[in-house]
Amino acid sequence: MTSDDAPALYPDRYGYGLLHKINKSGDWQGICISKQNPAMKNTILTTLLSASLITAICLSGCGNTQSQKMDSTQIQDSKAAQDAPSETSVGGTYEFGEDIEKGPIGMVKIHPLGADSILFYIDVNRGAPSYNMGQLAGKIALKNGTAEYKNNDCHVKFRFKDKSLHVDQQGDCEFGHAVSASGEYKLTDPTIPTYYIKSDGDTVRFQP
Repeated sequence: MTSDDAPALYPDRYGYGLLHKINKSGDWQGICISKQNPAMKNTILTTLLSASLITAICLSGCGNTQSQKMDSTQIQDSKAAQDAPSETSVGGTYEFGEDIEKGPIGMVKIHPLGADSILFYIDVNRGAPSYNMGQLAGKIALKNGTAEYKNNDCHVKFRFKDKSLHVDQQGDCEFGHAVSASGEYKLTDPTIPTYYIKSDGDTVRFQP
């Protein structure tokens, strides 16, 4: 509350005019108090001062509530950022499955680029007896341990945790029949990969 909002006494020829701002539109109410009746003057002035104080407390409380909500959101965002692995620490080779003769296997290579993006290569195989396979490579943005790849109907989401990677594939990524990249991959080699080998034997180097 500013000094302009507080009650004030203004003398005139007949007594004291007590002016007080009473609404948001800026209307002012004048109350004439006789000099011969100081008790009335003190009573009204005290009442208006009390009302102004209550208004100021309410406004201050509302502001504090909004500030607390903002602080809570900032704390949650900060905690999410702290819990997520750093962009450089997500690099390496992740794998799932142990024996292609017994079930699906997969590998994901991650090559970090600066602080906010990564290069990736996915190589998955359905396993025996079909051995259907699928490969996918690309560059995606990384924030708070999460990255997403979208291309037409292919949508792949990466969620990095401590020494693990969760991959969620949605849509058609042009893999072999019944092949999916979805799964929980474990970090098997923290060394930053500089290349990957395609199914046809060609070597491709990670380049920005």
